Amino acid sequence: MKEEYHLSKGKRNPYAKQLEPSVTMRVDRTTLAYATRAIRFLLNPSPMTTLQYETTPADHLAKLERFVSESIVGRRFTWFAYLAIVGLAWTSAVLFYIKQGDVNRGYMVSGAFAALLTISLPSLYRWYQASFWRSVLSEESLRGIVGPTTLAITTQGIEESGPVTIVRAAWRDIRRIDHSSARIFIVIAPLIAIAIPARAFPDEASRAQFEQQLTAHIAAATASAR
Repeated sequence: MKEEYHLSKGKRNPYAKQLEPSVTMRVDRTTLAYATRAIRFLLNPSPMTTLQYETTPADHLAKLERFVSESIVGRRFTWFAYLAIVGLAWTSAVLFYIKQGDVNRGYMVSGAFAALLTISLPSLYRWYQASFWRSVLSEESLRGIVGPTTLAITTQGIEESGPVTIVRAAWRDIRRIDHSSARIFIVIAPLIAIAIPARAFPDEASRAQFEQQLTAHIAAATASAR
């Protein structure tokens, strides 16, 4: 080794600008496992079962209402608001009676209003909520989302292809299967789900068989992950 180096005549590396900058990402095991399953799912696109159906704004409205009803805010705030409003109505009726000291016409009207509010408020709330969501989820806002849809089931997971959007999920990443009389809900995340309308099946037996197939795939994926 030399004691001194003279770099006055040094030249810049002419190829330095051609090098791509290195990028380092820290990925935890859960994310890495999810990416691995997603890649395997993409490399095995051959479907075992295919459903074709038409999605409507009502299907997306049903998903949104389900998310709201299952959330903590949706469950607790609704009942809190109901009890608060009804409690104020009955409190005003009782205070009116205490102030007047007898059962007169004003007390009867106040009590009747409190009773009517107690009975009709849940129905009024559901009507208001449905009207609000219908105004938000209009045909204009859902253009390109509703329409012809294909759901493919493979050994690795499911894929829903709409007019514009595509939703893919491995079996291990599906949380649960919910159902109502009108739809089957494949819940992937708290705010992500696939709604399959009952009209996608020719009869109730086909629908039940499809649900059993989904449940079997999810159970097998959960068992293999343990």
